[in-house]
Amino acid sequence: MLACAAASCALHSFTESKPQPPAPTSGYVTVDKLPFREAWYGTYLNEEKIGYSHFKIEPANQNFTFTNDSLMRFTRLKKVEEVKQKERVVIRPDLTMVSFEYTVRKNDKDMRMIGRSDGENFVVEATVDGQTLSRKYPLREKVYHSSAD
Repeated sequence: MLACAAASCALHSFTESKPQPPAPTSGYVTVDKLPFREAWYGTYLNEEKIGYSHFKIEPANQNFTFTNDSLMRFTRLKKVEEVKQKERVVIRPDLTMVSFEYTVRKNDKDMRMIGRSDGENFVVEATVDGQTLSRKYPLREKVYHSSAD
């Protein structure tokens, strides 16, 4: 079976004269066609609820904002661990990203990351324990956020 599949691929490759354009993406392709605007999720460990996540999509002028607030709290080695996360992502109707902002708080320590696409560059700034790191990356194509996949 494997040899047959390999031969089929090779035959296709040798007989094709020029590459075909890529197939259109499957899925909703635009945010306004999604079947939901809000969702709540529970996080469980060994059948015990240890957290939640609240995801929401809202219009923001001509764009859309995805927000996600989540919390996990569990006990490890007799110590309570807590992780809070806030996420805000701005997406254009064609699902390309405008900007994002994350804030994570784990056991009284904060991490913040912001980023934006300005058309020519992707700019990211991360702050942990009062130290900030900034980076700028040139864009070669459109940027999509994982929440819009």
